[in-house]
Amino acid sequence: MKLDLRQQMDAFFDADLWMLSWGASVQRVRLYVPGVRSDQKADLSETLHGLVREKLIPQYRNQVDEADHYGNIETMIKMAGEKLGDILSGGRFKYSSAQKLLNLYLK
Repeated sequence: MKLDLRQQMDAFFDADLWMLSWGASVQRVRLYVPGVRSDQKADLSETLHGLVREKLIPQYRNQVDEADHYGNIETMIKMAGEKLGDILSGGRFKYSSAQKLLNLYLK
């Protein structure tokens, strides 16, 4: 499927925004167990990006209350743990990282 120029630009900006948000949210955190491969790290990022882009962001087109926002953060943590918990320190994505990631991406 060929994307028109606007779709290509949107995809580029979305990928760039995600990369910057991801980097800022995990840069100073011991997120992974020792020995995790870069492809496994990329899988985690891509899994969460898909969740946020497809399921969570559409909710924010309308007003989201505080409880739902916190629930969305918990959804991110749960999905990361279920899909790739074996590569995460403590077996789960840290709340502070999920919160920062979602908040930066939303801005």
